[in-house]
Amino acid sequence: ATRGVSEVISTIMLNAIVAGVSLWIGNELVFRGGTTRGDTIVEGAQLPELPLGGSSANLAVFLAIFAAVAIWFVRTRTTWGRASLAVGQDPEAARAVGISVGRVQTLVMAGSGALGGLAAANFVVGHKHACEEGLGRGAGILGISVALLGRRHPFGVLVAALLLGLLSAGGLAVADLGVPKELTEMLQGVVVLSIAAAGP
Repeated sequence: ATRGVSEVISTIMLNAIVAGVSLWIGNELVFRGGTTRGDTIVEGAQLPELPLGGSSANLAVFLAIFAAVAIWFVRTRTTWGRASLAVGQDPEAARAVGISVGRVQTLVMAGSGALGGLAAANFVVGHKHACEEGLGRGAGILGISVALLGRRHPFGVLVAALLLGLLSAGGLAVADLGVPKELTEMLQGVVVLSIAAAGP
């Protein structure tokens, strides 16, 4: 925020550092028995699975819906939300009307990190019920695809996440029939590229 560095590039560059530090912390404090998996989380802290025919869907679905509604409310009904939209659309214009661009960018990045942690709850306390090295790997890149597909609108993101989730689950289902998994991944890429090419 202070040096005008692209948040996308800087966070992608930090991925390897964060992964290395996380692995070190895991080896020192979390992982058990020479594995890259921690102890199973106590049953009372686990998110119950939803009865959806063997799906790993759990109560994190409702956390995601609540988060989308909360973000929509903040963006559209609060002064700070409007300021964050102004900074995202035109930082120089926002600065000209007295908005602290660096402060808003920092708070938005912190909020994004909190949402990332909430997304990890699906993997850790909802699905695997333990901390594992590499759990949720690739979710960040998929999140960028979802944001593009959902036009960066909270409810659009919900629909886009559902669509790409269905494509991923469908790819696993048809893999048993001999259809390559890469075909569904390519289909996801085509969808995202089509939306991106269509413009704002």
